[in-house]
Amino acid sequence: MVMKKIYGNILRGFGVAALLCNGFVALAAENKTHSYSPTTYASFNDIPDSLAKMIRKGMFQEQYISKVLAVVRQSKLNRNIINQASIDDYKERLILKAVKRQKSTLVGYDIDLDGFIDKQEIRKSIIEKRPQYGKIKYKKKYDRQFQSMLAYDLDNDGKISYQEMGTLSQTIMQKKLNKSLLKQIQDFLRLDPNDNQIINVVELARLANRAFATIDKDMNTIISDREYANYYNASSN
Repeated sequence: MVMKKIYGNILRGFGVAALLCNGFVALAAENKTHSYSPTTYASFNDIPDSLAKMIRKGMFQEQYISKVLAVVRQSKLNRNIINQASIDDYKERLILKAVKRQKSTLVGYDIDLDGFIDKQEIRKSIIEKRPQYGKIKYKKKYDRQFQSMLAYDLDNDGKISYQEMGTLSQTIMQKKLNKSLLKQIQDFLRLDPNDNQIINVVELARLANRAFATIDKDMNTIISDREYANYYNASSN
């Protein structure tokens, strides 16, 4: 088991290295010389929001590129490319994982293990999990949690089935995903430079390099306090 875990970590390490290597090859291809002189956006406001929000003062060029490419790595997209198919696959994996976790939590309310959760089981489970909710001063919190549980009773028959748990959990998770890593990936796809509905790590690294260089006016591969302040003030207007 230990060796399997170590082997898995090694493989993941190679995967990360390959991803970053592909990205930095793009930088070399763009610069074509050892000097750091990439193309830039026309103005600060032309930098795409999805790239601009990841830039920080004191950040080095390679550090920034790695941060951008890490989004692709964390999402474990197929073949390290972003297209609608890979986004849909990632979204499905996220939802299934979240729903499974949510259902496991909800099953804990099924005290008699009959496949249904009734109001009495909800009340009892809430108090068992948080004894303080049984006191008068916590009544509002108790009522809020009780009502949130009743939301799973989709047919209003006074009890919650496992099927209802899964149905509502999936709906809730789909809404939450828009605020997660998924939205960042979708924003990256909109940067597709050649309009082929695909963006790969090489293209993404090149765009990130361009965004960084737009702010790094002295081309010393680090965003100074002054450079960041100039960018922040200009983009805020």
